[in-house]
Amino acid sequence: MDREILLLFKQKVIQRSYQHILDKLNEFEVTERSAQESAANDTKSSMGDKHETSREILQQEREMNGRRMAEAIRQKEEFERILPDAQFSKIQTGALAETSLGWFFFSTALGILNVENDKVAVISIASPIGQSLKGMKAGDSILFQGKSILIKNII
Repeated sequence: MDREILLLFKQKVIQRSYQHILDKLNEFEVTERSAQESAANDTKSSMGDKHETSREILQQEREMNGRRMAEAIRQKEEFERILPDAQFSKIQTGALAETSLGWFFFSTALGILNVENDKVAVISIASPIGQSLKGMKAGDSILFQGKSILIKNII
C-alpha cells in the first residue's frame, strides 16, 4: 500500500480514536450531571433506611463514574501526545500496523474501532500482543497465542 494512503488512513484512525475518547468523556459528564440531579431530588424526600440505601447506591455509582472519567481523561492526555504525521519503521506507540490479522494502532487501549470499512484494534503497546509486536518491522512475523502474525506495513 502506498505510504501517502497509509498516512491518510492513519490520520483517520487517530481522528476516530480521539472522537471515541471525547464521546466517552461526554457520556461520563452526562451521567455525573444526572447523578447530581438525582442526589438533589433525593434529598427532598427522606424515607429512613430506604433513603439511606438509595443514597449509598447513588454515591457508589458516582464514584465508579468518577474513576471511569479519570481513566478517560488519562487516555485523552496520553493520546494527545501522539503525533499524527509521525511515520515509523518499527512498531511502537503511535504506529499503525497492517498485519495478517488486520490493523493495529498502538496508543491507548480503546478496543476495536470501525474506520472507513476497516476494523482497527486500538491497543496499548503495554498489552500482551503489543509487547510481542513491539520493535518489529514490516516483513517480520511472530507466533502469538498459536496464531502466526505477519507484519505487512507500518506507518
